[in-house]
Amino acid sequence: MDMIVLSKVGGILGPFALILGLIMNFIYEVLDLVGIPNVALAIILFTLITNLLMLPLTIKQQRYTRVSSLVTPEIQKINKKYKGKTLITTDGTTLLGADDTAPDAGGNDGSL
Repeated sequence: MDMIVLSKVGGILGPFALILGLIMNFIYEVLDLVGIPNVALAIILFTLITNLLMLPLTIKQQRYTRVSSLVTPEIQKINKKYKGKTLITTDGTTLLGADDTAPDAGGNDGSL
């Protein structure tokens, strides 16, 4: 495997590294045009911009985590209540019988 993962040339993260590198270079060039050719300031501005761009994803993840933590105890109650019961799907087919066996495992062909 001669591929470098974080290379601009290729790799899985190559396109992301290229885009982020172009953004970083753009920020530095703008600061240079303004008269402040400072790499540290460019890195700080780049960090602020990327964090602002990722803010909607962070908020969505926090909401999902909160909702998931509220729903998990309810799901556990339901699983505990119906443990060992017959599982019937929405279309009415039976997936499992009592004790997790197939509904017709005893040789019952459904005829009367």
